[in-house]
Amino acid sequence: MAVEDQVRELLQSVTPYPPVGLDGEAVIRSARRRHRRRTALLTVPALVAVLAVVVGGAALLGRTDPPRSELPAGPATGWHRVPDMPLSPRYFPLVAWTGREALVIGGLDGTRVGPGHDGTPLQDGAAYDPQTRSWRAIAPAPEDLSGRTDDVTALADGTLLVAHLGDLLAYDIAGDSWQRLPPPPQEVLMPTIAAQDGRLYLLAVNDPGGADLPVQVLDLGTGSWSALPAGPGLPDGVLRTLVPTPAGLVVMGEGLDRASAALWDGSDWTDYPATDLRGSFWHWTGDRVISGWVTSDESDTRSAALDPASGTWDPLPWLPVDSPTTLWDAGRSPAGGSLVFSNSTVYDDATGTFTAVEPPEPELGRPGLAIGDRSLFAFGGYLTDPGHAYDRVKQVRTTSHAWQLEIPAEE
Repeated sequence: MAVEDQVRELLQSVTPYPPVGLDGEAVIRSARRRHRRRTALLTVPALVAVLAVVVGGAALLGRTDPPRSELPAGPATGWHRVPDMPLSPRYFPLVAWTGREALVIGGLDGTRVGPGHDGTPLQDGAAYDPQTRSWRAIAPAPEDLSGRTDDVTALADGTLLVAHLGDLLAYDIAGDSWQRLPPPPQEVLMPTIAAQDGRLYLLAVNDPGGADLPVQVLDLGTGSWSALPAGPGLPDGVLRTLVPTPAGLVVMGEGLDRASAALWDGSDWTDYPATDLRGSFWHWTGDRVISGWVTSDESDTRSAALDPASGTWDPLPWLPVDSPTTLWDAGRSPAGGSLVFSNSTVYDDATGTFTAVEPPEPELGRPGLAIGDRSLFAFGGYLTDPGHAYDRVKQVRTTSHAWQLEIPAEE
C-alpha cells in the first residue's frame, strides 16, 4: 500500500469528521511558495524577547461580563454564555489555552460550507480571561490560521508556537507580537511539534517511504537548528506525535492495529514494546501520556495510556456509548492537564470519569474549542437548519458567541 494510502486509512480510522477532498499537490505548492517569500527571521535578541514569561499590561477592550443570571444558559447542558468575541463571526478558529487565557486566532468566515466551500480565511484574534471575564485584542497573525488539523501548536515559556503549512510562527503573549521562526534544514509539510527546555522539537507526522526523518531541534535562545541522533525506532508507516514529559521527549506511534512509543531522555533513545491498544492525538496529563481520542466499547480495540517512566501501557476506560455525538473534537490544549475533550465527552484522567457534552446551541458546527481552568470553552462556529448532512454544501450563519462549561472536580 502506498504511503499516501496508509496515511489516509489511518486518519479515517481515528477522525470523527467525514472525508474531505484535499489537493495534496496544491498544499505542497502553497507551502513552498511560503518558504520562498519568508522574510524577517527571528534574530537572537528577538527570540529571547519572545520567551518573556510575564503576562499582562495589555489594554482590555472594555467588554465585561454581565452577571451570569442575565446570560442565557445552554439547553440543559450546563453551558453559560460569556461575553461574545470582539471579532467578526467565524468558524474553525485556532484556539489555544495558555494557562491563563484562551487565545482565539483566525478561522474562516462564509455563508456556505461543504465540499468546495472553505470560507474566507482570517488572521485577527483576541484573548479571553475567564477570571476577569473579559477580552483583550491581540496582534493579527502573519498567516491565515484556523483550527484545522494542519495547524498544530505548542507552548514554551510564554510563547505560543504554531506550525502552519511548513511555516513556524511564534506569538509572544506578553509582548503581543508575532515572529517567523527559522525554517528547519529538512522541510516538513505535515509536522508534529513539542516544546521543552527552551527548544522546539519538530518531526514529520508520517514517515514517507521509511525515510526515517530525524527529530529536528530549534534552540529558541540562539535560533540555530540541530537534529537528534537517528531514531526513534518506530515501525514504518505509523503516524507520529511528539509529547514532552518530565522523563524526556516521547514519540508516540499510531498504527492501524497497535500503538508504539520511544523516549529521548536527553542522551539516548529507548524504544518501548508496542501494544495492541490504540490511540491518537496523544496528550500529557501530568501523570502519563494518554490517547486524546477515546474509543467506545463498540470498537474492537481500546485506547492506550503510557507511563513513560516505566514504559508500561494501560487501557483507558470505555467511553460511554450513549454520549452525544454532535460536538466533535479531539486532542489537547498546549498547556496540558488531566482533562481531554474527545467524542463529545470530557474525560478526566485524574479520576477516570467522563462528562457527556452537548453543543451549547442546537446545530452548532465547527466552534473553536479549548480546555482550561477546569472548563470547556467554545468560541464562534456556524449555525445551520436541522437535518443538513455534513458532506453536502449548506447555508450557514456564522456566530461570535462564546460559551463556557465548567467541569467540577471529583471530591
